[in-house]
Amino acid sequence: MTGGARHLLTLLDNLDKTIYHPLVVTQRKSSLIDEVSDRGIEIIHLPLPDRLDLQDGQVLHYGIFEKVKSFFSLISYNNAIKKLIKDHNIDLVWTRNVKAVMFVGLASKFSGTPLIWDIGLEHESKGMVKVLHFFGLCLTSVVVTQGQSQHEQIFGNTLIRLFHNKLKNIGPGIDLGTIQNIHNLLTTVNISSRPFTILSVGIVGQRKNQMMLVKAIKQLASDYPDIKAIIIGPIGEENYYQEICTYISHHNLGNLIEFLGWRDDIPNFLVTADVFVMCSENEGVPRAMREALFAKLPVIGTKAGGIPDAVDHEKTGFLVALNDVDSLVSYLKFFIDNPEEVKIMGEAAYQLGKQKFSLEAWTENYQKLISSLV
Repeated sequence: MTGGARHLLTLLDNLDKTIYHPLVVTQRKSSLIDEVSDRGIEIIHLPLPDRLDLQDGQVLHYGIFEKVKSFFSLISYNNAIKKLIKDHNIDLVWTRNVKAVMFVGLASKFSGTPLIWDIGLEHESKGMVKVLHFFGLCLTSVVVTQGQSQHEQIFGNTLIRLFHNKLKNIGPGIDLGTIQNIHNLLTTVNISSRPFTILSVGIVGQRKNQMMLVKAIKQLASDYPDIKAIIIGPIGEENYYQEICTYISHHNLGNLIEFLGWRDDIPNFLVTADVFVMCSENEGVPRAMREALFAKLPVIGTKAGGIPDAVDHEKTGFLVALNDVDSLVSYLKFFIDNPEEVKIMGEAAYQLGKQKFSLEAWTENYQKLISSLV
């Protein structure tokens, strides 16, 4: 269950069911669809043609002949979506990334149905991606980002000038059950007898850039031999993970860095950590980072995607440039040497979380947006 899937579930859980009747169209079975089914929400399976059912931009690497065939497959799929919109009297379409916009955008446009493109993570507008973004922005009614800082980083000045009236920022909320669980754990946990602990959460791969944190630990190791870095998340790129393991082994860091794989009890680790670190190359506003704010953890994050929206630099944590290991080391040293600042910034982080990422505000803003479109 990725952050995008949980984002959708949170939205489905909190929409006013007396007003909204959600229907989820899916291309394949998944843990997300199992969760949707458990909620009693209607599901329609509409599989993609094989030549479109590819991941990580593989379609963009097709030859010209295959691209032409893919284009006609795309038209055919949009026609199927258009029929579905008509048959089920759909009032609004919601989708998550530019690839999905291509699957439903023409159907929405030609059926006169508003389309929300909700961006969590999106590639920067360069080359063919910029072309897709242009068409995506033409086809959508509103583009919702998790952080204001994402607009320029994703689309660039040219597309922003052309489509600024379609861009909207709605900070995603954290459900009250998770917040209450974190608060309950904070009142019971004893952290006086453990080493300074750095926590990072995310699928292990180049985009999450865990190597940056590992290199920082290597620089800190000689002066702070008792620190601990805990990295939680499934292995997304095996070669990348093995590269990190080789680096850890070569520099004898095995006693300082622990990979725990995927866990469904993240709050238990948030309340026993001292600082949360996110070194991503591209992001929305990660759920684990938002949860860290409610766990009263200062955050050190890169200036990528929506991360700057969750960090008030020098008040709730620090922002660093991508792959600026030296700055990351400097800020970690600051926290290790100044435990009172950890508490002060942690309290400020909690206030920031309440201000920007409350579930009530997110749900209210989203329902206002939907009402304005329908």
